[in-house]
Amino acid sequence: MSFDPHGYVSFDTALSARGVLDDLVHAVRIATAGDDREAVVPGVGLVEWVHLPDDLLFGDEPGTELDFPGLRVAQPEKALCDLLWLCESRFFAVPIWSLRLEDLDRDLLEEYARRMDVDLERVCGQATLGT
Repeated sequence: MSFDPHGYVSFDTALSARGVLDDLVHAVRIATAGDDREAVVPGVGLVEWVHLPDDLLFGDEPGTELDFPGLRVAQPEKALCDLLWLCESRFFAVPIWSLRLEDLDRDLLEEYARRMDVDLERVCGQATLGT
């Protein structure tokens, strides 16, 4: 199953699947170079495609047999940066208290945050990061 050849599962969806976000998610969010849209996909439920500029579409890998087989999925560090970018650009609240950041790669997270020009202080000042 493929939702978008130029996109990948990210944001809160990928963070929840990877155990970084404790909240339940009610939609599969996909980062895409295409336009924002949403649809109910049979067997999946609500899918939201969120536009990111082309130069911000990176940091993804194949999904696992358990989580999103056949799809690309953001690395946890990239999914967090994508979520911060979304929150900053659309004035959403960051779910700071639901994040479990201790297993993230700090260097990779900082590299992605610099590349995307997102503010890690919003979450890192409140939580503990790994090494």
